[in-house]
Amino acid sequence: MHQQENGPKFESLTLHYANTWNGIADHPTTNYQYSHYLTNPISTTRIVQAGSSDIYTKDQQNTSTNEQMQHWVLASYDFNPNARSAFNLNFHGSSTVAQDDFRSVASGHFY
Repeated sequence: MHQQENGPKFESLTLHYANTWNGIADHPTTNYQYSHYLTNPISTTRIVQAGSSDIYTKDQQNTSTNEQMQHWVLASYDFNPNARSAFNLNFHGSSTVAQDDFRSVASGHFY
């Protein structure tokens, strides 16, 4: 049997900026994105084995916390001083951090 406790959670944010001045000569743009993803799955297992004179049971529960966080940015600057010249500068950066914390507890008994 598998059950999901407190379902997955997702948060995000996106920002965009663009502007021009001097006609079309100067044009900066910037995009930023943030995302955060979190899950907490739980699985529970019970095994029962019956022999001719005894019964063996095993109970096991697995839990996990899975998390990912990401930042992403793109910046661009266009400079067009005249109809024959153009300059474009781009910057892109990103950072991703992920973590998984897994725990398992089990016990068995003979009867």
